[in-house]
Amino acid sequence: ADGGRLLAGGDVTSPVFPRSCNKLMQATGLVELGYAERGELLALAAASHAGSPLHVEGVHRILASVGLDEHALRTPADWPYDEGERDALLRVGGVPDPVLMNCSGKHAAMLAVCVARGWPLDDYRAADHPLQQHLAATLERLTGEPVAATGVDGCGAPVSAVSLTGVARAFSAAVRAAPGTPERAVADAMRAYPVH
Repeated sequence: ADGGRLLAGGDVTSPVFPRSCNKLMQATGLVELGYAERGELLALAAASHAGSPLHVEGVHRILASVGLDEHALRTPADWPYDEGERDALLRVGGVPDPVLMNCSGKHAAMLAVCVARGWPLDDYRAADHPLQQHLAATLERLTGEPVAATGVDGCGAPVSAVSLTGVARAFSAAVRAAPGTPERAVADAMRAYPVH
C-alpha cells in the first residue's frame, strides 16, 4: 500500500507496452476531462469487452448520449472477443464490425469526451490530439514515471510504454484513492461491474 516492492520476478523496471492494462489509467483521464458516465458505462470504458449484446448496447448508449452512432468509431472491424459470441454471430451470418472490437467502449468514451470538449472527432486517436495528450499525462501521474515510448495499439489508439512497477503503482493508487476522485471512480466501477 505504501508503494514499496514486496515481490518481483524478472525485470519489472524496464518499459513494456501494457496494452489493455492502460485502460484503467485512460478511463481515469477521461473522467478528469468530464466523462460523465458512471457505473456500468464507466466500467465499459475501462474494459476489454467480449462483444456481447450487453457490451454493444452499452457502446451504443455512450455514443447516443452525445448524439453519435457507431459510425464515429475508429476501431477496426472485429469479431466478438468471446468465442461463444463470435460463433453465435457467425451462425446468423454476421460479419466483423467496429462496435464489436473489444476496445469500442473505450473509444466510445473517448468520442464522448471529444464532443463535450469541442475537440475534433476524426483524429481522436492521434498521439498529438489533446485527448491523447491528456491521457498520456494521466498515465504518467498514476504510474509515477514518464512514458518511455508511444506505439499504436491494435485498436488504433496510442499505447504508452511504462514499467510493470509503474502499472502496479497505478492500480494501487486507484484502489487507495479517496472516494470521489477520478481514479477511485474508475476502480469502483470496475469492481462493481466486472462483466464489462
